[in-house]
Amino acid sequence: MRTFLAGLLITLAVLALLVQLALPPYLEGRVEQRLEAGGGSAKVSIGAIPAILLLAGRGHSFEAEGSGLRFGRGDRRESPFDRLDGFERVGVQLTDLDAGRFQVERFELSRAGRGAAYHLSLQASTPGPIQIPVKLESTVASEQGKPRVKDARGEVGGVPAGPLAEIVLASVLDRL
Repeated sequence: MRTFLAGLLITLAVLALLVQLALPPYLEGRVEQRLEAGGGSAKVSIGAIPAILLLAGRGHSFEAEGSGLRFGRGDRRESPFDRLDGFERVGVQLTDLDAGRFQVERFELSRAGRGAAYHLSLQASTPGPIQIPVKLESTVASEQGKPRVKDARGEVGGVPAGPLAEIVLASVLDRL
């Protein structure tokens, strides 16, 4: 009986170790593929101990960097924060991003604790012959996965920053 229990415990420990080592890289690859579907490159890092929490959409950290990514207008999700809200610490840095309605030079999104508001910083412009520059700093809350701009400061060619921040945010975060 002792030998059986020892064997069972060793098997469970090895299985837990394999899950801890294999699951984060697998999920990172899936997120990278989703981000890169329209072009560009991305690097994603996901942390969770135990890693099995990732299957429930929870973890310690989510970090993503990308450049040259292309998101179409049809890629929009209804609740872009759904997947990020389960992580305690979030950091997203994207450059040279085509988000359909906007050409984003720099997009940064961060959060320091679960349930805390996100900090959004972006520099973008509208595509086309008449480009309207957008520079924005914003505090964004997540309400059931949907972004709600709490505070927005910035320069937008004559358009209030608050509503525009929500449009840009939804446009960019749809693939995360």
